[in-house]
Amino acid sequence: MSRPRNETKEDVEREQKTGQLIEGMLSTDNALVEMNPYLKNGMLRKLNSTLENSYRLDWCIVQKFHDDAALNGRPKVVAWSELKCRTHDSAAYPTLMLSMLKWEKGVSLSDASMVPFLVFARFDDRISYYVRQARRDVFYPVEWGGRTKSDRGQDGDIEPVIHIPMAEFETLCELR
Repeated sequence: MSRPRNETKEDVEREQKTGQLIEGMLSTDNALVEMNPYLKNGMLRKLNSTLENSYRLDWCIVQKFHDDAALNGRPKVVAWSELKCRTHDSAAYPTLMLSMLKWEKGVSLSDASMVPFLVFARFDDRISYYVRQARRDVFYPVEWGGRTKSDRGQDGDIEPVIHIPMAEFETLCELR
């Protein structure tokens, strides 16, 4: 038996709005695009549910304008991305918890395609980002964790997870 999806309609709308905000930030001068110029004017593309199930990630960033003649003008994937929307301030916890499977898929896709894996996190006070560059050895302890029955009313969300220290995230924009 498959477990129910934990996203409500409001969660999906919040993620979509956050994705639009992030995509707008890719068109401005900020630390993210200054350190990663290939992201400038990038388009954040939501993987549809079929692709999301296959790739295990929510998003990719594509660059429509590039110099790669082999692509014949087709958009080029310049980053893989996961977006987490939280309902607390960024300082509430010392880490951001991420499914080990999502981390493994993001790292694997990053290394295979030689483009970075970005984790965006929307908090009540800001949108932050973490950049894992391709072929960069970064290791986080894996633990058994996740959301519990008291959090969501069902037990199917406990799995291997990693915790990325909040100190490794940069602020993309303030929300208050």
